[in-house]
Amino acid sequence: MKRISPQFINCLIVLFLTSLGSNIFAQDDAAVRYNINEKILRAYDSLNMDKYQSAETLFFQVAAREDINRYPEFRCKAFLGHAVAEYFNSGNTLSEEEAKSILSYIPDDNSESECTAAPAYYAIAGYAKRRNEFEKAIAYLDTTINLLQNSAKPDTSLLGRAFGLKGQCLYRMGMLSEAIPQYLSARNLVENFSKLNPGHLIKYTQAIGTIYARMQDFDQALPYFKTALELKRFYGLPQSRNDIIYHNNLGNIYFDRKQFHQASEMFDEAIRIATQLFGPDYELLGNVYLNQGNIFVQVADFTKAREYYLKALSFKNLSEENLRSLYNNIGYTYFRLQEYDQAIRYFEKGLENNSNSSTAIRSLCNLAQSYHGLYMKQPAEETFEKALALAKTRNDEINLEYAYALQDYGQFLIETGRPARAIENLNAAISILRKQDVDKRDNVAIIHSILANYYYTIKDYPAALAHIQDALIALEPGFNDTDFHINPNIETSESPYELLGILALKAQVLFETGRAEKNKERLILAATTFKDASAVLDLLKTSYSYDDSKLFLSGQSNQIYHHAIEVNYELYAITGDTIYLNYAYNFTEKSKYSTLLEAYRETVIRNQSISPKDLDNLLSLESQLEKAMRALYEASDADKADQSKIDLLNTQIFNLNRKKDSLEAHLNKLNPGFQDVTKQLEVISPSEIQQRLGPEHFLIEFSLHDSTVFAFAISSGSLSVEKIEINTSSIDTLRSALDASELANYSRKDYETFINSSYYLYQKLISPFEASIIDKSLIIIPDSKLGYIPFEALITKMPDSEKMDFRSPDYLLKHNEISYSYSATLLFEDRNDYKGNSKGKLLAFAPEYDYKGLTYGGDTLLSQLAPIPGVKDEIKSIQKYFSGSTLEGKEATEDAFKKYAPEYDILHLAMHTLIDPKNPTYSKLVFSAPDTTNSTDDGVLYTSELFSMSLQSKMAVLSACQTGDGAIKEGEGILSLARGFFYAGVPSVVMTLWSVDDARSALIMESFYKYLKKGYSKDQALRQAKLDLLETGDPLTAHPRFWAGYVSIGNQNPVTRNNHWLFILAGLILISLAGFITARTIQSRRRK
Repeated sequence: MKRISPQFINCLIVLFLTSLGSNIFAQDDAAVRYNINEKILRAYDSLNMDKYQSAETLFFQVAAREDINRYPEFRCKAFLGHAVAEYFNSGNTLSEEEAKSILSYIPDDNSESECTAAPAYYAIAGYAKRRNEFEKAIAYLDTTINLLQNSAKPDTSLLGRAFGLKGQCLYRMGMLSEAIPQYLSARNLVENFSKLNPGHLIKYTQAIGTIYARMQDFDQALPYFKTALELKRFYGLPQSRNDIIYHNNLGNIYFDRKQFHQASEMFDEAIRIATQLFGPDYELLGNVYLNQGNIFVQVADFTKAREYYLKALSFKNLSEENLRSLYNNIGYTYFRLQEYDQAIRYFEKGLENNSNSSTAIRSLCNLAQSYHGLYMKQPAEETFEKALALAKTRNDEINLEYAYALQDYGQFLIETGRPARAIENLNAAISILRKQDVDKRDNVAIIHSILANYYYTIKDYPAALAHIQDALIALEPGFNDTDFHINPNIETSESPYELLGILALKAQVLFETGRAEKNKERLILAATTFKDASAVLDLLKTSYSYDDSKLFLSGQSNQIYHHAIEVNYELYAITGDTIYLNYAYNFTEKSKYSTLLEAYRETVIRNQSISPKDLDNLLSLESQLEKAMRALYEASDADKADQSKIDLLNTQIFNLNRKKDSLEAHLNKLNPGFQDVTKQLEVISPSEIQQRLGPEHFLIEFSLHDSTVFAFAISSGSLSVEKIEINTSSIDTLRSALDASELANYSRKDYETFINSSYYLYQKLISPFEASIIDKSLIIIPDSKLGYIPFEALITKMPDSEKMDFRSPDYLLKHNEISYSYSATLLFEDRNDYKGNSKGKLLAFAPEYDYKGLTYGGDTLLSQLAPIPGVKDEIKSIQKYFSGSTLEGKEATEDAFKKYAPEYDILHLAMHTLIDPKNPTYSKLVFSAPDTTNSTDDGVLYTSELFSMSLQSKMAVLSACQTGDGAIKEGEGILSLARGFFYAGVPSVVMTLWSVDDARSALIMESFYKYLKKGYSKDQALRQAKLDLLETGDPLTAHPRFWAGYVSIGNQNPVTRNNHWLFILAGLILISLAGFITARTIQSRRRK
């Protein structure tokens, strides 16, 4: 056997060891590769999940390995991945040269270079997009997409990002149609990764909706926006900044589709999310508040719209365009409420440094219309010319603004007597609007309405009706009927305010043609159309939450109701059908105090259905609101307005109103019937009144239309109406004669003026019902300035004018008890919420006045108020008849009233009043000066403060000057202090129509309470008190000025029961019992 040499053995050992080392090294190398690849995969997973910091860290860890150069394919992936992650994470902007340096990481001999190069081109494209070099970005993205699509194993996540970024670049370039397919491709690709990272799916879905919205294709946009929100909820993603944007965009979609309720809900949700995540001052909210304000403009709730605009204005990050829009929009709310001076101020602010934009054209047109509202024809003309000249210089993109300018100028030309030029401008505006791709049907409808109104004024009724029908077709999508006998469905209208105006005009045209042609069918069509208009009014009223907005609408509605009364009266006169008489009366009731009626009903239902705690919270909020709004009124009315204070108050009011909205929404959920009841606008019918009237009552309700009065007379067994032509100046004449303050210089001519005007009004207003009112208690429901005169002072027969004796005229007072009401509906409104009291019947106030130069609320008149003579004697005299509490002198404070008044049946206030003729809401009752160290009140009770109180009293006696006086608001009557007590839930008020004489006032009040104590009704007691004074007066001091100023309004039921019948019954029982005993005694004796 051959021996093996040592060298050979050594060689074998070396070979074995080499082989073993190679295997060990190979195993180590595989492990390293595995770990590097695993980390790169984790980095890409982080990248796909938008965890850019984590991805950047992982890629860096791989790229920073000392041995990374041994693995060139991993080195490439690590460096490229790090570059992409850094692009997402840093937000830096690199130059093209710096960005392209990323490509240096790709080795020339890498077999996977095509695949791995895609992320590099994507990052380079991203940097180009950040530099706004969109075309270059698209070119790099096309390379990225091509590399990925041709790869054996394409990165579909990155491919989706590439399509998405390309769509974004096209969008930024204005190439909207081209952007949509890119986003659709992106969306389809990332759907597979939606569970891993649903954010991209949501983002691309939202982007597609946004583009369709920009293209005005809202039907296509809406499903994408809805899907984006549904996806967010489905995946349970936390709310973020994008949610604010989503809801704001969706709100804009609904807005452009005229689905204003849904739009408002979306904006409210955007506000809620932003406030919850980032606080109330988050930068995106300015735009959302602007959009929400636009909603309220569309439904003509201009006060609420302005509140949102002012809130938006408080944000400092608004773009110049949004800021100019806000100034214009705020001005527009003032313009629509006919506050032209304030409107001009904001339009001019919107035009500062804004001479060449679309908002400048709008502001100029609005400014011109405001000048026109102030009868400043020349400035209006010049401003319109500026607007048109600016619009002509703009490109086709804002052709719409030129159309709007032509529309406004055309209306101005018609109203200033230049119809030919006006029609030319208006037709040109229609032509432009119809050529536009976007839907501007509202403006076309408004132009047709302007033309219809013009043809109506020149009595070209066929042309007017044709334009009215065109207006309805333009306004209401889906309505295309050219037959003027047909109206659109009012319940589905998304433009109720515009629809209201068109229907009212149509009804009036039909009425005029029917009356002229004696065409009953045309009159019936007019009546039907007025009913439709009234239904639209009800829809609008129920959508308003602010009294200012409701009062504005009441003024707008008054003419509609008046015309509706006229047409139904004509039909009743022609046909004798009482259904038209009932319709006429229904419209008469609707024209009276609808805002007060709604507030009264709300007070009642609050007391019935809301827990004491919730009611206290609501009343507290309303009280805070009232104080803030009053402070704003005073700050704005000051000689030198403090704008910072005004801004602060506007913010406070906005926040309080939102708290109130939230609380009311909560209460509506707890009490589903609460909102429905408070929003009811139904009025009482004649048959219901007849059921409620006793045989001793006779109701006369007036509706004053210029020089025509419609007088409805209702008793328990009859209903009639009289159409009366009247010289309305006689009302002013009598009012002046009754309020005569210089009786010492009273002449025979003055006396004759009084008796002539008084007798004239009796003949016109009462004489037609003279036979029916004998021995009746009259209930008078006046209208407009008829509410300024006491009917008791009307003279039924002409006296001897040679002898000036105010005792001798045959006043209506001598024949009838007379009471008043704001409306029959209010008069007969049931109050089941009265809870009685535990403190006694009467609470009386007799303050003293020692304000010592104090000027609460900026009112310097407080320090000039003198003591009221005899006021303490007045209070003592009524205490003889009613028990309770009296607060005199320093105790008679506003604080005490607010604390104790809700606990008493009767409130008696003998004090000064200060009337604010500019804003009757801030007329006030003056109590004793408060203790400034302890009181939070200012000593005066404003009418507006009563609006946020809830009183349980049966009656309030306002023994102060002018508590029933105030400004007339069309559709809502006289805005007096007394009205505030009805707001607070008091069903009966004794008030004064002018400054009363203190001595006679005390006498009337003592007698009034004496007769109340005897069980008289309020109207009976007041009548007898006046008759007592009249009998004791001399020829001059029997002047109605001394006794007629006191009137009783509302419920006239006695405040105490007359128990005389109980004594009579008891006596009869005793007599019967005595007779029975006597008879039994006699029978017993006979038996014996």
